[in-house]
Amino acid sequence: MQARYEDPVIAGLSARQRDLQLRIYNDMKANTYALRRERNAILHQIQFRCRDLATESTDDKIKRIEGLSSTAQVHEAVRDTIRTRVQPIMLHDAKEQFLINTRSPIDIATTARPLEHPITADEFRFALKQLSNG
Repeated sequence: MQARYEDPVIAGLSARQRDLQLRIYNDMKANTYALRRERNAILHQIQFRCRDLATESTDDKIKRIEGLSSTAQVHEAVRDTIRTRVQPIMLHDAKEQFLINTRSPIDIATTARPLEHPITADEFRFALKQLSNG
């Protein structure tokens, strides 16, 4: 089971709820009505705590975004809403050995120099047509 929050309050409430659940199912002499009411009350406490933690997280993001310039606010808000973790692509060869990406980062050209293959007029016209979609 994966916890949504690393919170000791939620962990304690979850443990109490789990113990009550076990008592409901295993102890035939227990008052199951009272135990279920207590378990449901704990469930509601967990829900309220999760909601409070989510609100705190959202408030922190809002405070961070509000401290930025207007353009940066839009950029950061969009980044926060669509942020996903991209899993690295794992390739393997015919022997089922995983290939590791050992490419080094590209060196940035900081000195001005002429192109090795100059751009022709036809290439420029073609690129211009592609940009204007027609």
